[in-house]
Amino acid sequence: MRVAENKKPHTIVETFVLPCCKDIVGCFFVENAAQKLNTLPLSNDTVHRRICDLSEDINHQVIAEIKGAPLGIFAIQLDESTDISSCAQLLAYTRYIKDSDFKEEFLFCHPLESTTMGEDIFEAVSSFFEKEGLSWANMVGCTTDGAPAMLGCRSGFHVRVKAANPNASKMHCMIHRYALAVKTLPPDLKTVLDDVVAMVNFIKNSPLNTRMLRLLCQELNAEEESLLFHTDVRWLSRGNVVARVATLKEELKEFFDRNEKEKTKFVNKLSDNRWITKLAYLNDIFSRINAVNRSLQGYSATVIDFVDKLRAFQMKLKL
Repeated sequence: MRVAENKKPHTIVETFVLPCCKDIVGCFFVENAAQKLNTLPLSNDTVHRRICDLSEDINHQVIAEIKGAPLGIFAIQLDESTDISSCAQLLAYTRYIKDSDFKEEFLFCHPLESTTMGEDIFEAVSSFFEKEGLSWANMVGCTTDGAPAMLGCRSGFHVRVKAANPNASKMHCMIHRYALAVKTLPPDLKTVLDDVVAMVNFIKNSPLNTRMLRLLCQELNAEEESLLFHTDVRWLSRGNVVARVATLKEELKEFFDRNEKEKTKFVNKLSDNRWITKLAYLNDIFSRINAVNRSLQGYSATVIDFVDKLRAFQMKLKL
């Protein structure tokens, strides 16, 4: 769209950000301070450049704190994942000592343009270390997930780290190990979970079915109006999916009863008391497992904290 020469184009910053900033500054400071924001350039490029400058400044502060730590030692945690745009992203966090206490900070995010093998990950980390003046000799520990690219015994990332620093310790992330362990289900419960996923897929794969279920839930004044997809790589996904199906089991039974194509298959499941009992059990145990999973995440968590929480959870299971 062309813009008249005597008019300035409206940018996102001009339309939304600056008015909000002016209101905030006007509330906390004098009006004259808010007026000074009018002198700021309204170019998106300028704002982008300043955001990059802020990011660089934070990065320099983190690197300076790492180098200023006792003996300059630090540990890192890595994870490689593919985002929604199919771009492989390598994320790294670091833990070091500052003021006689542990401190955790985000270290970098680096896209992996081609393959995501152990060599590619090691080269990305090495390039960052070389650019920022960090040494592999000062890295005392590295935590990753259990992917072959990370833990492979021949060409994995940890093998290359050991070659660069034989004294560095390696660890398979306890949260990831826990997530892998809870994937094991007895055959009868696994069948119920598969039935739940089949119900969700039958409805969510069809926009018409999705709309019809929403209208039915509104008609019956249900607590929820839609189902959730199950994604295996999302650790809390199964619990959320089962909980939503358990909440809408009566609405789903009514929906499938009106659908001649899947009437017998799913209605029989939702009418079976044993199947409903197993669904309730899965909902209960998954909710507790997800609660433990969330409690293991966050800043300043240590292996000691993980072990204590998992042992407490095991003792509760015996009840």
